[in-house]
Amino acid sequence: MTCTGGRLQALLEWKTNRPSPVMSNVTRNRKSSFPRMSRFIVKIRDRYLEWSTVVDAPVTAGMSLDDFQRYYVAEYGPDSESYFGDFIKLANETGASDDYDWRNSNRAGPKETALTEDELYRVYCLGLELDEEVVKHKLLGLEQETSQTPTVAPPLPENPTTKNIQSACDALENGMTISDVEAILGRGETTKRKRRPMIVVRWAFAENVVTCHFDKADGRLNGVMIAPNYRAGTE
Repeated sequence: MTCTGGRLQALLEWKTNRPSPVMSNVTRNRKSSFPRMSRFIVKIRDRYLEWSTVVDAPVTAGMSLDDFQRYYVAEYGPDSESYFGDFIKLANETGASDDYDWRNSNRAGPKETALTEDELYRVYCLGLELDEEVVKHKLLGLEQETSQTPTVAPPLPENPTTKNIQSACDALENGMTISDVEAILGRGETTKRKRRPMIVVRWAFAENVVTCHFDKADGRLNGVMIAPNYRAGTE
């Protein structure tokens, strides 16, 4: 039996059991007439689907243009028809309505491995499983990747200078967990942004403030900012 991952299995079950080409939950809780910033339209061959940069994978199955338009209007309201055509034109011309590198930056496969465009079409548009050998190859590559011991920067000294902090932040890489970063910078102050798909962790040092953004879905680092600590000595 071929393992295609929880997300893929859930999608296949949805494709099999859905009552219509339009997603069954699109009529509930409609609050916005404009698509979420983290989502855009992707066209693969003759099918259209919606992609999320939060999970780096499709969040709908592939549909014909007519079915996808019905889904889109149900999801975002009648006003969406005013810009739907422009998004579809971009998708027809470039493969997507956004310039996000979805082909090379996706986690749509087993255990969040990347799928090729042909594999995306097979799984999300045709509803077929990946070949067993393909799955084994992807999981083997993932195992080899995760088994490699990453080079970790040393922790900051007790009273770090701007140079120390800059050097430590230069060693941070996208994909690190909060624990990975705290092993270098020390314990940070964590806040969650309710309306944005991110976790913000902040470190206030004598000379600088470091702010890191982590994906709320998987807790992985996707942005670092260093600024002077103007409040130092005022509290």
